[in-house]
Amino acid sequence: MISLAMPTYETFGRGREFLRFQFEKFRTQTFKDFEIVISDHSKDDGIKNLCEEYEDKLNIVYIHNPLNHGSLPHNINNAIRNCKGDIIKILFQDDFLFEDDSLQRIND
Repeated sequence: MISLAMPTYETFGRGREFLRFQFEKFRTQTFKDFEIVISDHSKDDGIKNLCEEYEDKLNIVYIHNPLNHGSLPHNINNAIRNCKGDIIKILFQDDFLFEDDSLQRIND
């Protein structure tokens, strides 16, 4: 299994938008054995609510992370600590997988 470790936050009001785009890219992946581990530094529930919208479409592990708010390394490490996959790929919420076989390539 591949774990996608994603540190997130509200991103000046655009966090949901970036993450929704990424979730839609995940849905088109040919490789299906993956989890998305969200470590959320947001001060609101926008990202949490989006994760709940996709909970029946994607394997999402959502963790609200109020500790050390604004510390990117802390948020990345929290996401990694909660990953269960054999391969861990750090992916920021404003990054995306370009090809539908991106996860297959990572696995191979």
